[in-house]
Amino acid sequence: MTQPSVAASTSRPARSRGPSRRPTLSLLPPPGYLQGRQMTTGPADLAAFDGIVLRVLSTGRVRRWTMRDGAGNTVSPPLQHSVIVNDPAAMRDAALHGLGGLLTAVPDVLPALSDGSLVRLLPDWCGDAGSITVH
Repeated sequence: MTQPSVAASTSRPARSRGPSRRPTLSLLPPPGYLQGRQMTTGPADLAAFDGIVLRVLSTGRVRRWTMRDGAGNTVSPPLQHSVIVNDPAAMRDAALHGLGGLLTAVPDVLPALSDGSLVRLLPDWCGDAGSITVH
């Protein structure tokens, strides 16, 4: 049995307010993890990296991202599922410990990006997180 959505549990309809594009693709700790690895030139190169992925609690499935570039090309990144967690903070912490790369929203990792603990790969690509809805 599926859980009712927030929209189904209220008398107000959900209204989409457009796509939520999260411009972070893959974040990796620069010391150690990237040493001896070729830098990525496109999403297909992410297959060579260990992936830290998010399991969605409500479905039990691993969150799949679609990446899009400025020209509108889309691809599902081929990240290996080396570490599976159920919390964005745990994803960030695993990356900070050098366990691999992750796809997540910039606000979840902004301090680590700012201080250089994580680096952004493929800046011309962004993850599409779906619609933003207002209830």
